[in-house]
Amino acid sequence: MSNMQASFKQAVRMSFSMRTVWQTVIFIFFLLTAGEAATASKKPIKVNPDELEKITFTRLIVRPQDKHIIDIAPEDFSINVTDELRRHGYNVAGYENLVFGVDQSHKARFLLGGTIRALNCKQTTRRSYSLCHLAILWQLFDPRQQKTIYRTETRAFLIKRLKAKLTIDNVYKMIFGNLRSLLSRHNFVKSVKKRNTHNSQIKLFPIGEYRYCDTKLKLPRDMEQALAATVVVRVGQAVGSGVIITKDGYILTAHHVVADEREVDIRTRDGKQWIGEVVRFDESQDVALIKSSIPFKICLPTSSTLPKTGSEVYIVGSPKGQDLAFSVSKGVISGLRHLDGSQFIQTDASINQGNSGGPMLNLSGQIVGIVSWKVVSYGFEGLGFATPIGVALPRLAVTPGNHSNITPMIQHNNSESSTKLLIDPADRIPQAVCVRPKNCFTSQWLIDAHDKTKK
Repeated sequence: MSNMQASFKQAVRMSFSMRTVWQTVIFIFFLLTAGEAATASKKPIKVNPDELEKITFTRLIVRPQDKHIIDIAPEDFSINVTDELRRHGYNVAGYENLVFGVDQSHKARFLLGGTIRALNCKQTTRRSYSLCHLAILWQLFDPRQQKTIYRTETRAFLIKRLKAKLTIDNVYKMIFGNLRSLLSRHNFVKSVKKRNTHNSQIKLFPIGEYRYCDTKLKLPRDMEQALAATVVVRVGQAVGSGVIITKDGYILTAHHVVADEREVDIRTRDGKQWIGEVVRFDESQDVALIKSSIPFKICLPTSSTLPKTGSEVYIVGSPKGQDLAFSVSKGVISGLRHLDGSQFIQTDASINQGNSGGPMLNLSGQIVGIVSWKVVSYGFEGLGFATPIGVALPRLAVTPGNHSNITPMIQHNNSESSTKLLIDPADRIPQAVCVRPKNCFTSQWLIDAHDKTKK
């Protein structure tokens, strides 16, 4: 009987040993291919560069969920992400020539950035290995509309030996895994595709006439009067600027300030507040016309000529919101630009988010442009853009005259040019990573996805 028991135990041991060897072989194979296998199902969508807008990758920051620690990843990461985007066929501006410092980021139509939300490694049930996880929240930003138009969160995984340090190559592998997941999403590709943003909205409105403002100013001497003719435009928690062009209540601002709202809050420098109605807008040139319910005592005239390169201009608005409302900055005209079929005035005058919709004034106090957007990227400062007033007014189908007669907009433009925020669901967290059935490496460690990996 004892001999039978010994033979049985030996057979069990041999069976267990063979099973363990087989599992170990499979596990080692999984280990060697884990960096790719974790994202193997995420294949980037093939794209046609001719159909895509130009984008630039701005930066990668590290900010674990529910924590206030913020770090900016080294610029090397941005360079490598830019190269990887180009490799997959995207039109990417930036880092064109590192040797000679050539960088065309300012020519990008959209800005892409990422936030690392989780980066950690936890021991698996196989005690000699750890499973690493990196998650990135991606955002695609439209600087002309000053809003995010696409957002999603991706994940990538990698298995390494427990005692091995998490190397920079490991991190790059997981970052590129996240990037492949982003590029596999149809909504992302849709967001960067070129659109027909030049559907003539003039056809939506009959030609209107506004009473020309004959105010005579000389700046900076009469800056107080110019400030009195600017307003703060508020939509919810968002704050922008505007300029009064007629004493009977018409105000120009940027389209992205009012977005799709029909009514907005208006405040003048003397503290008076009321409701304004958005009567016309043009999204492609980022301009909108508001009609107030009360008249004004002062207005600013519109210029009939484009400013010359090198001429001095003033920007009036509310940088950083209402606390700094009615601020003035000064600069020069850097050039007249044609970007994606739209015309803009480039200036080095200081422009911040709350300046959007405010006036760009020449030395005679005339409106030469409506502040629209600025470039935000590594190595660039002082690149602001405004819609020329000579372009804005025709796009709104209004012209100066002896009296105001403007028919309000009957309907909003629902063309494909309208860019609303697209949010893709985040990559799912697997319940377990399995080598074989009944031999799974638990992903319970993902419950605590906030700890940074300690090297």
